[in-house]
Parts: sequence; structure tokens; C-alpha cells
Amino acid sequence: MEVHARIINAGLDKDESQLPPGYRFYSSIPKAPPNCSWRWDIETQLWASFDKGGAKCSDLTDGLKYAVGITHLPTGWEIGYNHFVGRLGMKLPETARLLARSWPDTYSFSWGLGTLTHADSASQLWRSGLKASALCKKSAAG
Repeated sequence: MEVHARIINAGLDKDESQLPPGYRFYSSIPKAPPNCSWRWDIETQLWASFDKGGAKCSDLTDGLKYAVGITHLPTGWEIGYNHFVGRLGMKLPETARLLARSWPDTYSFSWGLGTLTHADSASQLWRSGLKASALCKKSAAG
């Protein structure tokens, strides 16, 4: 979550220096060879240049990841944040920053209601040393 939140925050800020090490914006990709253009090659899992006829010119083997189409899908973030911060006590500064700038969760596809069901509820329900038996009663069957 933190890596993805960091990439999204960098994209929203249009600040490549915020990206994790080894990442660049697609706008920073080196110039393709003459008469060729870059596209993702699913077979090699590399950016590759192809000419207008579809023949491969070269692979880009600089070891960098070029992020393209960075966007924020505002669903599910609070659920994860609630779990990792509220239950486990982890620090997620990039995710917190993303939530602060894009709150509340909205409905998209089949996701939604993160704010309604998960906003800061874990910290109220879960405490260190709390046992599951205190939260859930066992049935007669087991």
C-alpha cells in the first residue's frame, strides 16, 4: 500500500523526486531509437521500441520502472489503512497523506463504503493483548 500510495502521491504532485528508488515517470523515458517508439513488451516484461511496421528495434534495459497512467482509484484505501494502522500499529505515512487529500472513499466498481465501515474503527475495537474470545462468542458446535 505504501509503495502504491507513494507513486500516486508523486503523480498527483507531479514530482518525480517523490517516487520510490528505481521509478521514473514515463515522461522521463529515454528517447527511442530513430523511427521507433516505446511500448510495453509483455513477452520480455520490458519497455521495447518498435518501428511503424511492428518490428522490434530494441529493449530498454536500464533497470528503471517507468510509471504511466498514474491515477487514484478512491476505494479500499481506508480498509487497508484501518487494518495496518488501527490493528497492527504500523506507520503508513504515504497512505495517510493520500487519504487526507482524497477522503472519503467513494464507490467505484464493486468497492465502496470504506469510510462508512472502516474509518478509524480498528483502533476502537482492537487492543494489544485482546483475545478473539472476548470479541466472538463460541457456538455450542465449536
